[in-house]
Amino acid sequence: MIDVCHIITDSNLGGAGRWVQTLCRYLPRNRFRVTVIFPRGSRLEEILKGERVCLCPAPITADSSFCKKDLAVYSRLLAQLRPAVVHTHGCATARLAAKLKGIPTVFTKHTVGEPMTGMKKRLNSLLCTRAIAVSRYAQESLERDGIPSQKIRMIYNACPDRGKSPDTEAAKEGLQIPKGKLVVGMFARLSEEKGWQAMCQAICLAKEKRLPLFFLLAGGGPLEPALRQQLEGCPVRFLGELTDIGPALHACDAVCVPSLEESFGLTALEAMTASLPVVATRVGGLGEVLGQADELTVKPGDGESLLKAFENLQDDPLRRKLGARGRKRYEELFSPSGFAQRVAALYEEIINHKKKGGAKE
Repeated sequence: MIDVCHIITDSNLGGAGRWVQTLCRYLPRNRFRVTVIFPRGSRLEEILKGERVCLCPAPITADSSFCKKDLAVYSRLLAQLRPAVVHTHGCATARLAAKLKGIPTVFTKHTVGEPMTGMKKRLNSLLCTRAIAVSRYAQESLERDGIPSQKIRMIYNACPDRGKSPDTEAAKEGLQIPKGKLVVGMFARLSEEKGWQAMCQAICLAKEKRLPLFFLLAGGGPLEPALRQQLEGCPVRFLGELTDIGPALHACDAVCVPSLEESFGLTALEAMTASLPVVATRVGGLGEVLGQADELTVKPGDGESLLKAFENLQDDPLRRKLGARGRKRYEELFSPSGFAQRVAALYEEIINHKKKGGAKE
């Protein structure tokens, strides 16, 4: 049995937490035992408590990659747990603690920020045995940040199969959505990089034109007060931050991902599992998720192009065609079992290398 310790400092639910949840659900339990360390009070506990893993809420700083005072906490926990592999999601402090104890470390990069320079760049390579890039775009970022290509494994994200809604109209009725409306969902953190400005512009234009559209908006973040004020009186419903987007997803006819920056685009993939067409930009890793550009490709920051794509989706045959294409792509490239197998193989590669007395990296 291989003991793996995941360390994630997120206080809220996001792509990194959902990544860990999917891995915990599909990683072979006869070969791996998983512990997840996270900050006390984090909402991650809500989504992980049913995944048959050991949960370890700890007095560590939330939403922080490096915090010197946390080093002793991580060192103590790793001494108690004695994992064969430490897998961090950001969290340079935890990587340093693992390095000092001689424990191999995997680092998954979920976001792409400003390139590292100087000492940070050098440490980034020293503090991981292997790094996982969630897309080719993320791999390029890791290489720019000083991690040698031979240390990087590109493993696409995955998500559980939502399946097509058995009764979209019933799901709409459950959410008290007016009848006769094309429902577009957007599920993202309420922050600038997710493209909310363009989405608000499109919604306001839809209201002006009296189009038969309705919008389900889910997520939490700093833009919430401004968005609620801006969209007052518009055909929208704010759903807050959801631990499970499934019920809302099944009430949608389409999903919108108008991001200005994405290392992958997990929401787009979740929509594809449900055979829903995705209106999206092709920034960062989103193009790798969605494949070839089509009638629903939009320019970043352009609310008018969003609205045009929504209007095109009033054509039911087009919705079905593009939804089926996305579903097929999900099945071919992004299955959760295949994802877990690739991560498992990486863990075993690291452990076998160490057993053979491999050179320190």
